[in-house]
Order: sequence, then C-alpha cells, then structure tokens
Amino acid sequence: MKKKILLTGSSGFLGSHILSYLLKKKIKVFDVLKKERANKKLNKSLAHNFKNYQPIFYNSYNDLEKKLKKIKVDIVIHCATFYSLGEDYKTILKLINSNLIFSLLITKNSILNCKKFINFGSMMEFAPSKLPPKNIYALTKICFEKFLRFYSNKNTNAKIYNIKLYETYGDNDKRKKIIPTLIKNYSKNKNFLLFSRRLRMNFIHVNQVVNFIDKLIFKNISSGSYCLRNNKFTEINKMLKILNFNLKRKIKIKYLNKNSNQQVNKSFNLKIILSKNNIQDYLYNNLKNFDSIK
Repeated sequence: MKKKILLTGSSGFLGSHILSYLLKKKIKVFDVLKKERANKKLNKSLAHNFKNYQPIFYNSYNDLEKKLKKIKVDIVIHCATFYSLGEDYKTILKLINSNLIFSLLITKNSILNCKKFINFGSMMEFAPSKLPPKNIYALTKICFEKFLRFYSNKNTNAKIYNIKLYETYGDNDKRKKIIPTLIKNYSKNKNFLLFSRRLRMNFIHVNQVVNFIDKLIFKNISSGSYCLRNNKFTEINKMLKILNFNLKRKIKIKYLNKNSNQQVNKSFNLKIILSKNNIQDYLYNNLKNFDSIK
C-alpha cells in the first residue's frame, strides 16, 4: 500500500528538500500551507507535475482543523517552525502561534490514525548543565514535545521521533544563517561578521537529514529522540583561515569578539547519529566561483 504523508514547513529550507525527496519517491504528500503566505503558482505547478502532491491551503486555524479531519495519513513530518531570538510581545506571540498552537492542531488531528510522527527540534533545547534552555524559541520546542507526548498516549502504536539538529547547510539556502551569509557576503565582497574567534559549530548537510528521513519512513526504527550531527565540530575561525589561504580573493572578516559558549549538557538523553560531511570543502567549492569579483 502506498504511503500517505502529511508535511509541514515545505516552504522552509529543510522542508523544501524533504518535499522534493518525497515527490521523487512518488509518495502521496499532503502539504499544509497557510493560504496568504503560500506560493500558489509554485504549488499549482507541483500539483500539475506530480500527481502525488496535494496542497492543503488554510485561511485560519478553524479552517485548518476542518481540512485535517478529512485526511488520513500514515506519517506526519513536522518541519514547520518559527525561529527568532526576540523577546518582545509580537515575537513571543508568533513563537507561541507557530511552535505551539499550529503544531498542536497538526498533532491532535493526525495522531490517532498515523503510524509515525517525525518532529524536528533544535540542540538549543539543551543548554549547559544546570542552565535553562538557550532562548524562548527553544522553550517553545520543549513545550511542544511535551504536548506531543501527551497526544501520543491516545495512539500508543504510533512511533514518535524527535530529531534534534545543530546547524544544517546545503544548496538553495536563503536563511540568515552563517553558511549562506558567508557565501552571500563573499559574492558581494562585503565583510563577514564573526561572532567570536572561539566559535565552534556542528554542521550537517541537508542530504544527510533526508537520508535519515528515508530510513524512518521505510525501516523499522525504534521511537525516540535522535541527534543528527557531524562527527566533528568545526572551529570557524580556523576554517576561515584555511579558506583564505586557498582562495584567490580573501574573505573579509570582522570579529565581534562576543562570548561563545557552544558546550551543551552532555547528559542529555539522545541517540546520536553521526555523519561525515566536509563543510570546508563545500564552502570552498561555492566561494571559488566568486574569486574574480573585485
């Protein structure tokens, strides 16, 4: 029997790669999209070219709930999230609406019938020992996971997967993240602002995440919380020096010299999935294309 998957967050970096993979696999995809923000031309084109693609446009949460009740799926892949470090009233409201209320509606209306629920989280949820989560965004992700656990009791046969990520990277990344920002600034010959000379980060290529999703869909993998990460952390300043040694045109680096605390509580209860991908080679191959720009 062909699998049916409910996908959220397909307009984002990770979700768009997962959607592309699902469509190529000819898996039936119900793509949840807010009507006012959806790229309708793109979605109609996808529906025309892929008979296994069905966009679910909604105007309000009430409208969304009505439409979700008419759909029965085998698997939910929940990528949608709102990320911000802000703590003003409007930002907190957006964090709660997206990461809690919207997520709860997806869960409540799909958990009874689905066999697997795949939820993405962040390693920001795991602060250094004896400290609270890194920010309010991380706190909303923690809260939703508790709600997900509550609703999963209504269908104990459903397998729940909580996937935690550090930093993802890959092609067609338009986020305001360190890798696409570095490539963009280099292409425009602009300064690249580095948070700290001591910054260490962990990067995993989006294709590695998609490969793990493939395993969760088609293989009998036990429920649990998983951390997908590179086998090595990257010292950003060291990597930039090596890149500058090999590039014809140097990366213009401006240091902010703020405190950097990338260590997390090592006692967190996660199953670690290690990956090998070379962020330095990826960056070099992308940056060298702009070497001739002055």
